[in-house]
Amino acid sequence: MPWTVSHAAAVLPLRRFSPRPLDFAALVVGSMTPDVGYYIGAFDLATLDHTLAGSFLVGLPIGAGLLLAFYLFCKPFCYVLPQPHRQALLPICPGFDGLRLVRWPSLLLSLLLGIWTHNFWDAFTHEKGWFVERIAWLRNPVVHVGSATLGLPFILQIFSTLIGFAIVATVYNSWLRSQPKRSAAEAESDRWRYLAGLAICALALLISLPAAIHAAGAKQGVLFARAIMFRTAIYAPAIALPLGLAVACFVYLRRRPI
Repeated sequence: MPWTVSHAAAVLPLRRFSPRPLDFAALVVGSMTPDVGYYIGAFDLATLDHTLAGSFLVGLPIGAGLLLAFYLFCKPFCYVLPQPHRQALLPICPGFDGLRLVRWPSLLLSLLLGIWTHNFWDAFTHEKGWFVERIAWLRNPVVHVGSATLGLPFILQIFSTLIGFAIVATVYNSWLRSQPKRSAAEAESDRWRYLAGLAICALALLISLPAAIHAAGAKQGVLFARAIMFRTAIYAPAIALPLGLAVACFVYLRRRPI
């Protein structure tokens, strides 16, 4: 599958319609929602969420839960980011007034549109994607590596992941550079923030990599490497995100000038 974060690139053109009639945060959350099942080990749930019916039955409830979590953890998370990200993001963290009942039609519509952009993208890049099963040339083999054959959907996964992430990173960097700069007098050391982030990432990799190797099983060659890459991309964020949020909440609740 294309990396989950890269899917946010598909909803960037819709940002112009936020905050009315759409909600940009809900669009981004929706664009990542169908992959949630992979991160919690519920692959059948993720498969269902990648269907039209599943987008309503599974995607909307999961997306609504993720959106609530976003509103709950946004400020603590942004508070522990190093500069200049903290200064730029913390002031725009939404308050719970954004979840007023009158806003939910817009939020649900935005979640649904985000989910559909994800599923449309994956319909070309999953081996059993809707378009892959209906367009013959999408099933053509592209590369032979040893005894393994890599088809066009896998190649599209790799390239669309890289392109999507590059778009997200470029747009964010452009926005960040346009924000007011912090004066030297307000500068503070972010060393502990970098160290904490590196420690969390290192711990997540130390735990997830052996698990990914075990899950790859008896696969060999490029299929073994592919399985490790896929499993690590699932396991590492599933460990790092809750651990990072726990640290962020602890620091935020005990916050003081630091």
